[in-house]
Amino acid sequence: MSGAFSFYLKFTIVCYDLSKEKRIMKAFGFHIAVAALAGLVMPMLAHADTLPSQQDSLGAFVHVGIANVDLDDKGLIYAAGVPQAGATYSTNDTTPVVIEGGYFLTPTLAVQGSISSKETSRNTPHGTFEGQPDLGEDGFHVATLTLVCHPFRGQTVSPYFGFGAGFHIADGFHDGLVTDFHVKDTSGLALQAGADLKITRRIGLYIDLKKLFYTAKASGELEGTPVTSSARLDPVIIQGGVSLAF
Repeated sequence: MSGAFSFYLKFTIVCYDLSKEKRIMKAFGFHIAVAALAGLVMPMLAHADTLPSQQDSLGAFVHVGIANVDLDDKGLIYAAGVPQAGATYSTNDTTPVVIEGGYFLTPTLAVQGSISSKETSRNTPHGTFEGQPDLGEDGFHVATLTLVCHPFRGQTVSPYFGFGAGFHIADGFHDGLVTDFHVKDTSGLALQAGADLKITRRIGLYIDLKKLFYTAKASGELEGTPVTSSARLDPVIIQGGVSLAF
């Protein structure tokens, strides 16, 4: 077992132990899989580069990994403007590929931007709608733009934290029980924390946690009656993968 794999695995277990939120715990198995893959790939990549003795002066970097996106997705359903008591729904977790790029503006402060591959959210009805087909499906991307502090940049283990904006970008819809189903783009606050593990001067591993806060408006028709919902999405995004510096 490589040192990189061992650290990543231990770091994930610590995150699991400290987490009291059920939605974050659900992503634990996902990170074990990422760690196993990294343990196989990183020893081969390490032969292509060596860790320098001089101070690391690389200014740009890329994170490439797989994420678990868990939408809170809570909100009232309205029919013709009237709230439908007991009408609820749930959505599925998704596991997109996420690419994040960053550039250091100062020795410890970086601007970072990320975007996920397209994923599909199924809106499954519950309560008074229990047993009905899905309300509809919506495709989406999640993107962020953050300002991040790396106080221990250049160290083997470099934790970081920051904040900025998160974006929910709608990308295609499929009708279900609700016809003419549509979800609007939205945005809000984004919080970010994580850690980089440097293997060589250019190659490393990372683990990253983002919490976004925003509400999306959905609309459509149910048997000819206009229906709307203002859903608090507030996704938790946990991801891990490989980092490359340039």
